[in-house]
Formats: sequence, C-alpha cells, structure tokens
Amino acid sequence: MLSGNRGTDVPFQTGSPSLSKFRLFDVYEALHMTDKEAFDLTHDLAEDGCDAAIEAMKQGEDMFIPSLAHLTAIHHFSDNINNLIKRFTHDSLIDVNDCYWSCNRYSASYAWGIAMSYGGITYYYKTNSGRVRAISAIDLDSLTLHLFNS
Repeated sequence: MLSGNRGTDVPFQTGSPSLSKFRLFDVYEALHMTDKEAFDLTHDLAEDGCDAAIEAMKQGEDMFIPSLAHLTAIHHFSDNINNLIKRFTHDSLIDVNDCYWSCNRYSASYAWGIAMSYGGITYYYKTNSGRVRAISAIDLDSLTLHLFNS
C-alpha cells in the first residue's frame, strides 16, 4: 500500500546530471517494471545523488520511487486510494491535479512521469518541479481487494 512521503514537490534530479550510466526505459519496459527493479533503481539513483531518491529512502528502508507501472495503477485507483488514505492514515492525498515522477529514465535529461488528472504518460525534463511520492511494494491483487471491500 501507499505510505511514507507526503507527495513532496522535488525535482527528480538536481545537481550533477551523471545519470547517463543508468539505462533508458521505453514505455513498455517502464510499464512492466517490478517492485524489486524500482527499489534497486531508486537505491542506485540515491547513490548517484538524486535528491528525490534520497528523500524516498529517508521515508523507510522499504521505500522507493514508483515506476511508471506503479504510477499508472495509482492513477487508475486514485479516488479509492485517497479514500483509504483519509480513512486509515494522516498522510497527504494523491494530488490528482499534478504530475508525478517515476524512477524510469527516458534520456540523460528526461524521466518518465504521469499527469494524474488524465493519466497521460510523458517524459519531463529532470529539473522541472513535480511530485515524487515514495511508496513501498504494491500488491495489486491485495490492493484491489482492499479497494472493493472498503
């Protein structure tokens, strides 16, 4: 389930653009990334000085920047997820009027993201502001059960 970071506005990358060593992800790959791959990539990004990844890791040892796959699921269930957040936590809600960064790199200067208002997937220049919301693993089957039984 969602937890941790309160949707803080942080650029995906400030400082040195040394992320060129990280591989590019096309939309298909980004939409099929596993939790473990996103977790590992977040740790690699943090080691390389990515502010958003460092902030995600400060939220807890199991936290990571979501992949495009995670963000797509979050967009799809955003109303239900926000209802659960209101009901069970004091965490901030998913801002459905903003764009969220994924951990997936499009190029040396751009990263994949999603506009929560309509689910549009695009790439954004890494120094643009936007929201980064650290998550822990999302079990879509379990999430679906929670959403429909709440």
